[in-house]
Amino acid sequence: MANESAMVLEFGALEGINDNYPKYLPKTDSFTQNRNVVRHLNVFNWLLEK
Repeated sequence: MANESAMVLEFGALEGINDNYPKYLPKTDSFTQNRNVVRHLNVFNWLLEK
């Protein structure tokens, strides 16, 4: 992610949900970046998993 404001925009809505369910952010980026309770997920790898 380019800067902190972009990260807040991407992860902010999911971080505000207070429950015990896992939260995933599907992206096409080749690198993964997890933040607090939100897990960054490469959508291509996820679709190709068995």
